[in-house]
Amino acid sequence: MSRLAGLVVAICAALLGLATPAWAHTGLESSDPAEGETADGPLETVTLTFNRPIELAGDGVEILDATGAVVASDVDVEAEVITVRPAEPLDGGRYGVRWAVHSGDGHPVREPFRFEVRAAAPA
Repeated sequence: MSRLAGLVVAICAALLGLATPAWAHTGLESSDPAEGETADGPLETVTLTFNRPIELAGDGVEILDATGAVVASDVDVEAEVITVRPAEPLDGGRYGVRWAVHSGDGHPVREPFRFEVRAAAPA
């Protein structure tokens, strides 16, 4: 009987190890452009993809230019994807993205990142 009990305990432990806690924080899975990437300009959208559906928190998502000024943009949220469309395409410079979303447990999650845009070749 003790072998059976040991087997049941081992199976339960394995199953619990696979379970994802409901309180786990939402995380940024990827962005386009990615952290530190140099993208070809002009860049018309910035996309953030999360590991679960999100809700914006605080100021939501802001794109900042090299001086720290906020670039006016339109933000769309669809489940776990945020698409940001600047008022003018981003071209030739360094940019930062500052974002805040609510995690599954209600806490705000922030993880700013930076990227560069290579100026478009003259026509």
